[in-house]
Amino acid sequence: MQLYCPACKTASHAAERCAKCGDRLVAPSELTSLSRDQLFDPPDLIEPTAVGRVVVGTVAALGLYLSFREMLLGSLAAVDATDLVPGSLGNWALRAGAILFGAVLAGAGRSNGTAAGGMTGLLCGVLFLATDSLAGLKPTAVEAGFVAGIAALALPLGRLGAIVWPGVVPLPPSKVRSRGSSMIPLKDDDLDAPRPTPLSWAKVGTGVAVAVLGFLLADSARLGLRTLAGNGLFLGSPAQIPLVDFVFGGLALLAGGLIAGGGSGAGLRHGAVTGLVAAIVLAVLALLGKEAVVLPLSGLLELVGYASESLRTPTGLIVVIVGLTTLGVVSGGFGGLLLPRLAIKSRRRAYQD
Repeated sequence: MQLYCPACKTASHAAERCAKCGDRLVAPSELTSLSRDQLFDPPDLIEPTAVGRVVVGTVAALGLYLSFREMLLGSLAAVDATDLVPGSLGNWALRAGAILFGAVLAGAGRSNGTAAGGMTGLLCGVLFLATDSLAGLKPTAVEAGFVAGIAALALPLGRLGAIVWPGVVPLPPSKVRSRGSSMIPLKDDDLDAPRPTPLSWAKVGTGVAVAVLGFLLADSARLGLRTLAGNGLFLGSPAQIPLVDFVFGGLALLAGGLIAGGGSGAGLRHGAVTGLVAAIVLAVLALLGKEAVVLPLSGLLELVGYASESLRTPTGLIVVIVGLTTLGVVSGGFGGLLLPRLAIKSRRRAYQD
């Protein structure tokens, strides 16, 4: 049987690979039914070593800490509040946040990232202590205990990273052989067929609860931040209070959409339902006179050019429902991309075994 090389555009007889480039030869029927990506073996997976993962997590933690510190110092200088520069405890709090993020990153992509997370936390803590020593600051016993606590907390976070982003499961080789020809092994139509994704009302309910609670507490969060920061944090004039409240409520809705869309397999649909249900609940609360909800929803209307008094009109309600549903769609879609749906546990175990 005469076969063809898609790369060299030449024909060969009684051969499995092209004599010029070494690519797999295909039958004429395969050229019309399969794309080039399906004709060749996929590249080998890159599997970083445990040391490499610890190095990546450590570098990410150190860089994140420097970013946190520079952003904080720049923000305080911009509002002329340099007297609020964090001391030793605040500095270690920034370091702890960066280290724990690095531990999660080090554990991602492994079957068990506990050791990688713990080593990342311990290495970062030791490096911070060494840096302080070189700068002339003598580390105290409290700081050494703080490092030990961070390393202990990094252990479960490394495991969490491995659970959220598990390692790639190597698929077994196909049992179908071509016996000398270059025909592509038959594919399992049952495994490749698209499967319907049912709506997870548990995810939607959680996302709606986060969004509604965020709108209810938006004004309280603004007042709390203002009280905590004093004159060091400007949150707008009194006329901008509804807009600032909507920012806090909108962030809560985005978080709810991420929760609903992540790992669902249909992020856009889950996000849309979450945004729609949350918008209806908030609109009902606003019509009932709930002031904590009226303020952020009025900020949404002002943002798109409507007066806050139009909240109780049909036009205002439509704007609120469409706007919040759009935020839900965006956050749900992003959550679906960030945390894609995994294969069912029984199938993953079958491949691992």
